[in-house]
Amino acid sequence: MSAHLRFLCTFVFVAYLFQTTALAQPGFTLGSNFTGSSLFAQSGSVPPDTMGAIGPNHFVELINGRYRAYNRTGVEQQTSTLLSFFQTATGDNTLNDVFDPRINFDKATGLWYAVAAAQRRSSGSSFVVAVSNTSNPTGGWTGRRVDADAGNTLWLDFPTVGYNGQSYVVSANMFAISNDAYSTTRNWILPKNNIIAGTPTIFNQATGTIQPAVDLNATQGGSPANVDLPMLSRFNNTSLARHTVTGSVASPSVTFNAAIIATSSAPSPVSAPQLGSSTLIQTNDNRISGNMIRINGELWGVTNTTRNTRSALYWFRINEVTNSVINQGFIEDPSRSFYFGSLGVNSQGAVVIGYSGSSPNDFVGTFASIGLASGSSVNFTSPQLIQAGLASYSQGNPSRWGDYSAVTVDPTNENSFWIIQEYASATNTWSTRITEIIVAVPEPATLALGAVVVLGAGWFSYRKHRRTKKAWNASLTDKVR
Repeated sequence: MSAHLRFLCTFVFVAYLFQTTALAQPGFTLGSNFTGSSLFAQSGSVPPDTMGAIGPNHFVELINGRYRAYNRTGVEQQTSTLLSFFQTATGDNTLNDVFDPRINFDKATGLWYAVAAAQRRSSGSSFVVAVSNTSNPTGGWTGRRVDADAGNTLWLDFPTVGYNGQSYVVSANMFAISNDAYSTTRNWILPKNNIIAGTPTIFNQATGTIQPAVDLNATQGGSPANVDLPMLSRFNNTSLARHTVTGSVASPSVTFNAAIIATSSAPSPVSAPQLGSSTLIQTNDNRISGNMIRINGELWGVTNTTRNTRSALYWFRINEVTNSVINQGFIEDPSRSFYFGSLGVNSQGAVVIGYSGSSPNDFVGTFASIGLASGSSVNFTSPQLIQAGLASYSQGNPSRWGDYSAVTVDPTNENSFWIIQEYASATNTWSTRITEIIVAVPEPATLALGAVVVLGAGWFSYRKHRRTKKAWNASLTDKVR
């Protein structure tokens, strides 16, 4: 190979390294960053079930005991108790117990969707669903109440939600009213364009907690004969089960355990220590507790687990066509415990995972890991402390925390991720922290330009070197003569 050709190949390789390095390590900055609700001032509940979502102009926090809408800088625009929020939306004043809320902003419809369980351990057990009237959450909501069990022997707990262009799916664990024994997981499939009045289709399967996908590629409408929405649940410590909704929205069908997907071992987490107290933080189990994301033919999620005797996070990225793991990994630390993670992903492969963390030397604070998928790899930053804990926390032993959190993608800028996490803000007091994380995703054009600049600079240097060498050789020849 000539020196000329070797030089060109070297600089092409350097340009390639420039591109892949830029893709592998995204930078980030913090935008809005403010404290939301707290245990005693707004909620009154342990745990809060930390939940919220970003929309065009508002961030809505929906937690146990409280609904709050903020503008983008954290100024409260509207608030009420969680119970009053759903009583007003549904017009049902017989409601007196609402819990385990979920909320999403759907970019396809430009509307907000909220769900919660109601009337625990009673024959009146149900779930309530509400849809905003406009993209402004302060402009009113319309809702309905759906009976959980026609036989009045089971009650509904821990609802999860997912949706695509046509279907809105609510899944929940069902327990016996008489003794709280687990019975089944029930799934309601509602027509998305008629959630308030449409007739839900109900399916049962004893699979444990199921997370339907939040389909970020969905557009409103679509083919009536092609409703498709994947759902995942933890099958065991080394695999996930995939379930799939197919058929028309008027007559859907569900295939449970359509695929069993082998994963790394991710057993349930151990409780977490904290600074200033011998009371441990309860980290629950290894179910998928936050949103499971569907985007670009892939399924993303995160669960609690144990690594090296400490609670940690296990994340996965699955090819939904082959039902195989593309990437998986752990977010762990030699001294800290991490728990109650949630994630958001955008179309360019940027991913943000938010979570709580503590150690014998740290109060419970909020953290985030920022990553970027490039081909078949994903690289994350080290855990980034967002909000340090300020005091020890004791509410029970172990102390209830979680039971989940949320990361959502900004509908006006998909490189902006908004996380809502929980931290210890005062002695025996939790508060929520709402943080905007802006990921610096390299644009393809920028990368190409960088490669051209590197290659061009190299070529210029090479040519200059050749000219200099020729002139020097000519000078030597003249001297010999």
